[in-house]
Amino acid sequence: MASSTAELRAVGAPRSAKSGGRAAYSEAFRRDAVEKVRAAKSVSQVAKALGVSRPTLSRWVAEADPPPLSLVEAVQSGDRKAYLVAMRNQLAEKIAAGMAPRDLPPNVRLLNETMRELEEIETREAEESADAASAPDEAWDEDDI
Repeated sequence: MASSTAELRAVGAPRSAKSGGRAAYSEAFRRDAVEKVRAAKSVSQVAKALGVSRPTLSRWVAEADPPPLSLVEAVQSGDRKAYLVAMRNQLAEKIAAGMAPRDLPPNVRLLNETMRELEEIETREAEESADAASAPDEAWDEDDI
């Protein structure tokens, strides 16, 4: 009887020529794996369940964006953008979970207002960043010190 040498790997993790023989995982697969680790599961358990090496999964967690703040943490931080992101997330979760029909319009309206304000802040940040990048450096004069 001939023996098979088929490899086992996570579904959606094909080996590609450009990956140098390593498994190539989709961005969605990576995000899902990071969320599983953040949901109080150990890196080892998640790595074993998904068929990913522990070092690879640890690197994904380290490289991932930090988890969003809760609404209370965002308010305590005093950061308006963090507050709006937390508010947006909480409203979206409430709407997705379902609510009484009479509560839906005001919550959707509040979500839209929150999204608009968040977009304004992000636009302003992008403009300020572009302005700072295009501003020429001032000449430095030792006599000014």
